[in-house]
Amino acid sequence: MLLNDSLNIILNVSREYLIKTPSIVGGLPRDMYLDKDIITKDVDITTNDADIIRLSVLSSESLGVPFKMFSDGHTSIYMDDYILDFSSNFQSKNGIEYLRRERGITDPDLFEVYSRDFTINTLHKSVDGEEITDPTGEGKRDIDDGVIRTVLPPDITLNDDLRRVFRAIKLSSKYGFKIHEDIIKFTRENLYKFSNPNSWSIKEGYITTAISEAIAYNEDKTISNINDMGLLPAIPLSGMFKDYLIKTRMLDKYFKDLDNLDGAISD
Repeated sequence: MLLNDSLNIILNVSREYLIKTPSIVGGLPRDMYLDKDIITKDVDITTNDADIIRLSVLSSESLGVPFKMFSDGHTSIYMDDYILDFSSNFQSKNGIEYLRRERGITDPDLFEVYSRDFTINTLHKSVDGEEITDPTGEGKRDIDDGVIRTVLPPDITLNDDLRRVFRAIKLSSKYGFKIHEDIIKFTRENLYKFSNPNSWSIKEGYITTAISEAIAYNEDKTISNINDMGLLPAIPLSGMFKDYLIKTRMLDKYFKDLDNLDGAISD
């Protein structure tokens, strides 16, 4: 089934069951705004409220394809040539408190948007139109400026999910964007959180995959970002990362940084 046909079915389901009109968020509207050639594999869908779960289950029935729900609360429907990912409607508790206290934002429809990782991933495109909207007013600006910036202060956004640090590195290499200095500062000041990834719910396999993908996009930019963020010893010595260190004779630096990190933490 073509993507547009699936989206029309999802739209009809939302209308039939009086669910807010869903939007496509994240990578697809970002790449559309960049006017890049789009190879659609994952389509992220949201209603910015809890009804997204009902929409995913009802859409699965209408599409005649089973859904899979993950531990983080998001739901996926696996079509033949693409995946429909329905949002988990994650809303950052600390983020909501910050929005209310510092920005006077109380609209619950914006809580999920501001709980996302980076401003460049907050653009929305309604499934029934081509207009790309910018709910935070910062997404298009940062895409134009080529900057990867957290939606809220890094100590909120990144502490919500430390994996976002490695996602920033991958996005930087993929698009040639600069990682904002506030993200780099946060990482350097919180290196202890990355010294034992498993204890912080970051699986080594996730890091290896993210960094290998980043290296495949731009190996020099990837390593430059890793060094700037002080994360060299936090990357598992495997995959394309290991191959790069061997090729560039950086293994000595890797193990020296690892010893320095371990020493700093033990102190």
